[in-house]
Amino acid sequence: MAKKISFFLIGVTLICGVFLAFQLSGLNPHLENIFLGLILVLVLAELVSLFFLEGIIQKSVHFLALAAVVFIPISIRVFYSIQEDGYLSGLPRRYYTNSEFRDDAEKPAPTFLANNSLTLADFENTSWVVGYTGHLLGCEFEFACDCCKGELFLLENSAFYLVDYCLADRSITSGTFSYDKSKLALNFSGKCVSDTYNWEQEMDSTVTKMFYIDSQSTPHAVTFEVGDCDHNLFLGHSSSEKMDAAAIKSEMSTQDTLHAFQKEGIVDRFEALQPAL
Repeated sequence: MAKKISFFLIGVTLICGVFLAFQLSGLNPHLENIFLGLILVLVLAELVSLFFLEGIIQKSVHFLALAAVVFIPISIRVFYSIQEDGYLSGLPRRYYTNSEFRDDAEKPAPTFLANNSLTLADFENTSWVVGYTGHLLGCEFEFACDCCKGELFLLENSAFYLVDYCLADRSITSGTFSYDKSKLALNFSGKCVSDTYNWEQEMDSTVTKMFYIDSQSTPHAVTFEVGDCDHNLFLGHSSSEKMDAAAIKSEMSTQDTLHAFQKEGIVDRFEALQPAL
């Protein structure tokens, strides 16, 4: 009797697993969770049924059958996913197959606008995600490290703030921007406010949460070429005839960011910094 029950449970699990493997990409999330829960219960029931089987051979055969039931649906899903999408869609995108890298050529690419009707007003009160082109996938950034992402906020008075992130720390620079002939210039003031998270605050809430460092360096300018990428504004910076940095327009609120900087006292810190001689 235990032998029949064990084989019955293995058969039902295999059917559920194969169905889930083929339908995973288009299955309702609630229904998917039900199937996963059902398979987990069946597997546990099969493991319990092994104790009621007599003989090491019978137990070994049923254990191998159970392992195959778990392995087969996973294998089906992996090969089906590669054929369908060109990559392992159930895994993070950093685990690409070779075919996915080949598909990059078909992804949207930026087109720079040599002649356009854009004016300075089109850039005021806009926010941008900034990063190196090595983290660009088509017209989106996919940051694979903790210190890669930046955010650019262009305000209505031609002022800007550039925020570079590294874990819980920030480095904020400021300046003014201008636009002329399809090129956006960021004129850095050289002022920088950096804040470092005080990890002792995790253990003692009475200590200072952030440490601030104000610094001043030589002003400089960085020019971006304006383009379009998948119907969204795109900024590209090139050095040695090769684009190495980019910015993609986002929906972040510049006003909310400015108010947060004012509340944190960051704006006052910038105003207190003296220009470099």
